[in-house]
Amino acid sequence: MTTKAFYQYLPTRFEADKNQWAVRNLVWDFKAGKRSSVVARLVASYLRKTFGAGCRDLTFVCIPASSAVKNITRYQSFCEEVSVLCGCVNGFGAVRVSGQRLAIHESKVSKHVEDTQVIYFDRTALEGRRCIVFDDVITRGRSFSRFSRGLEMFGATVVAGLFLAQTINL
Repeated sequence: MTTKAFYQYLPTRFEADKNQWAVRNLVWDFKAGKRSSVVARLVASYLRKTFGAGCRDLTFVCIPASSAVKNITRYQSFCEEVSVLCGCVNGFGAVRVSGQRLAIHESKVSKHVEDTQVIYFDRTALEGRRCIVFDDVITRGRSFSRFSRGLEMFGATVVAGLFLAQTINL
């Protein structure tokens, strides 16, 4: 399985230079549902270059955001645009989220924990499909691993993991 992060994300607990701030802002904008066309073009270009005509046989699926509302805001039009640009199958509808994910958010001064979420997989949309999994930021890879196993339990094969950015620590 191939994995690719397009950028390196430096957490806010570290001082950042101009380029690192540009990556932070891109990630934060994308999470807020902004600049998704920029990211969609980047992802689709990589998929076309890597898989060529084979893109038609791929299903593009995103690891859900922390809530159903955030998931729709962040990924619905993004998935559609990626699928149109590279010819893959839009897998947005094959994964549905309910509730909120357990997430520990750290800042310079505190940590807080959010509620839990349930992810529903559509077996008929996933069974026998070769999937590309996308997430905005990968830190340790736990979400990617759990989500990929979930897809595979429903008959999909995960062929690649793509990430807008990978967390780095100095």
